[in-house]
Amino acid sequence: MKCLDLIKYRRTTRKFTKQTIDMGILKSIVEAGRYAPTANNKQDFQITVISSNELIGKLHDKLKIALDNPNYNRFYGATTLILISFPKDNENASFDTGCILQNMMLQASYLNIGSVWINQFKSEKTNDILRDILDELNIPKNHLVNGALGLGYPEKNIHFDRKNKSKVNFF
Repeated sequence: MKCLDLIKYRRTTRKFTKQTIDMGILKSIVEAGRYAPTANNKQDFQITVISSNELIGKLHDKLKIALDNPNYNRFYGATTLILISFPKDNENASFDTGCILQNMMLQASYLNIGSVWINQFKSEKTNDILRDILDELNIPKNHLVNGALGLGYPEKNIHFDRKNKSKVNFF
């Protein structure tokens, strides 16, 4: 598949099957993230891959508390969760996280794995509330989780042609 076709093909998945993802596929997705651009080529991020239902459940329950939302249910049944963390003093971490996640989402789509960008980890307050689990996951104390990616097999094929509403000006 050509690169632009892949970009157009990629979609967000919000309903996953229970089927787990093979480790070789996960490694390929993570490798795509590792080669994302970072400001000043710092590459000071950590990627944490979680396939344990128990740990995903603990994170989800703790996130409900951090967000003060007992009804929070935004992992959408993903069987794998990938956390992207950076040192707290990296002022470009949010931008770099977006690049890392986009690379991984494109590779996942290429491999017919569904993905959803999970954006609720990004505040320092949230990271503080989650710290005991982040410690369990070996995420350094000086790091903040800036974003997460839910992965799994889509319950249904969601890829289709869509209209793009963005505006472009050439001068």
